Amino acid sequence: RYMRSLGKNAAMPGARGMRRTQQQGLRQSLNANYNRATSDSTSVGIAPIFGGKSVSDQNSLQLGYSLGYRRLMNNLTLGWNRSTSNTKNAFTGTEDNVAARLGISVPNTNPLNYGLPSITITGYTEISEVQSSNQTAQTISFTDALNWMHGKHNFRFGADYRHSERDQFGGSNATGSFTFTGKFSGSAIGDFLLGEAQASSLDLSAGKNYLRQNIYDFYVQDDWRLRSNLTLNFGLRYEHFAPLTEKKNHLAMIDTNAAKDAQSASAFAVLDEVQAGGSGTVRGQYSDSLVHGDPLALSPRFGLAMRLPWRTVLRTGYGINFTQGQYASFAATMARQPMVADSSFVNEQSQSTSTPGAITLANGFSAASDTLGSFAVNPHYQLPYVQVWNLDLQ
Repeated sequence: RYMRSLGKNAAMPGARGMRRTQQQGLRQSLNANYNRATSDSTSVGIAPIFGGKSVSDQNSLQLGYSLGYRRLMNNLTLGWNRSTSNTKNAFTGTEDNVAARLGISVPNTNPLNYGLPSITITGYTEISEVQSSNQTAQTISFTDALNWMHGKHNFRFGADYRHSERDQFGGSNATGSFTFTGKFSGSAIGDFLLGEAQASSLDLSAGKNYLRQNIYDFYVQDDWRLRSNLTLNFGLRYEHFAPLTEKKNHLAMIDTNAAKDAQSASAFAVLDEVQAGGSGTVRGQYSDSLVHGDPLALSPRFGLAMRLPWRTVLRTGYGINFTQGQYASFAATMARQPMVADSSFVNEQSQSTSTPGAITLANGFSAASDTLGSFAVNPHYQLPYVQVWNLDLQ
């Protein structure tokens, strides 16, 4: 950590005595802060061959510059955060495609996806391999806040900008899974010994996803000391949460008429897989994010504090807060859907059967993904918000 004041009137960021120094001249200060944290862990599993190792590294840097003159104070902050996380099993990145060597057909061509499939035998503990993954998250932020004390008012103006990048590789079920229930031999362990599964599923990716998002907001606030015993607070905040995009347009979902004809018998009559930037049968041209952003995220604020007799204080307030975590959840799911323009990028499939020999360890998956995914969302989805009222008497 580094902190330095510039000039004889300087005050460090966060220092007390704002009203005392408001009549002073030029005030400047600099600060910098860097943090790093690393961790690693090892999972043994039911046996070392099913275990794996995870390594993570986190870095953050914050730079600040404060400039004040008389009743004005401006604080500028630049931030950078980056974290990486890598998880490997015993076969990740090696030349040993263990599933193929054992005669188990899992359509893995990328060594980073190598490993043993998960085996579920009804009545027994599931046998599963650690799923390999590689994730990098990076955020660059800019914040500027201006404080102006004028008479009985304390005005605050500010703006924030954040650019987020999330690069990730690895499916939730890249090595595949088989389920044995005893459907064919009358015994779950018997079905396993015969190699005849009732169900199988797969979710793997041939490459990385590169998710991107930009968020910015502006706000204004006034703390008005109307009387010695009464202070009012007014504020308005505008936020723009842009839905996430993928650098190579590797986002996809189902284009359906369900939202338009929800009350009709023809709902879900049209199901068409559409990729980012593509055109759907029902809704036509889609954006690169597949979901439109909410352009009117206005958040008003109001507060009141009044000192009453008998050492009593009344406080009340109202505000609106928007949540935007849904966009990240949507993008993470859409990045795992079958891609229309690149059918080999994601291989997602799930199947079950009641026919003996239809799903076996040697023939459990098709080479290509299902053409239709399993996720859809209204392209005009509006962000939820929370209205908060409070009334306190102390």
